Amino acid sequence: MQGIFKRALLSGTPIEMIYLSKKQIITQRIVTIKKVDQDRVLGICHQSNQIRMFNLENILSVTARPDEEKRYG
Repeated sequence: MQGIFKRALLSGTPIEMIYLSKKQIITQRIVTIKKVDQDRVLGICHQSNQIRMFNLENILSVTARPDEEKRYG
């Protein structure tokens, strides 16, 4: 999964993410990655239009979304 985050970071292409929150709520988000750490990802959530930190262990699925680049890039 780290590979897709690093490619998204380098290209600026948003990703689609399925995420499990601390409150055990599953959400689907479009995120532009800004930083990748060992256990976390920092990105701009397009749903809330805010910078958010995502724990890798809570990311259930991730998909590249090159079609979103034109809308949010």
